[in-house]
Amino acid sequence: MVFSPEWERRYVENTHASVWPWSDLVSCAMRHSAAKLAAGANTRVLEIGCGAGANVPFFQKFGVSYCGIDGSEAVIARLRSRFTAWQDRFFVADFTTTMPVQGPFDIIVDRSSMTHNTEQDIRRGLGLIHQEMMPGGVYYGIGWFSVQCSEFTRGHPAEDDWTRMGYHDGPFFDTGKVHFSDKMHLLDLFQDFEILSLQHSLVMTEIPVSEEKLAYWNIVARKRSS
Repeated sequence: MVFSPEWERRYVENTHASVWPWSDLVSCAMRHSAAKLAAGANTRVLEIGCGAGANVPFFQKFGVSYCGIDGSEAVIARLRSRFTAWQDRFFVADFTTTMPVQGPFDIIVDRSSMTHNTEQDIRRGLGLIHQEMMPGGVYYGIGWFSVQCSEFTRGHPAEDDWTRMGYHDGPFFDTGKVHFSDKMHLLDLFQDFEILSLQHSLVMTEIPVSEEKLAYWNIVARKRSS
């Protein structure tokens, strides 16, 4: 079953095939979860929207108990072929409605995946994540798009005020729904978590001069122990 025709097409056409670990994720994980990673197989890690597996080698290095979920059958098949020793750790699923592997997890990773959904789906997905985290477990949300991004005003409104779709060009072309957030919206979405870190990045190109702005949030959130 394919949960996003747009992303399935991107992976089939090999137009979105990042293979290097995302530096923001590595930095956040080493800052907040170094001891957990060092515990190796005793630490359970879940990555939602694992895509082409860019972050898998990073977690393989530590030997953690890793599982990855993605809505694309094509990319999951590719991961099972590429990481043969871990082929039973990759699952096709819609992580906003179901978790095919049960927790509790010490670390849950999300690099720009949950943010490609509507507000209603995000709230439901975060509820599932919270449910599958162990008390004190940490969620890393890397690259949640900001309302200060130029693309926020270019897309067509979807089901809510924060979600856009219908991009005919640019970075969000053929990526389905894209959710944008400001600080208060994120604090509301993550009200059941303890926010350990919330960083906002704004990237502008000065040479050559461009009016386009890329803006995104990195979130580190912990499930409260009680």
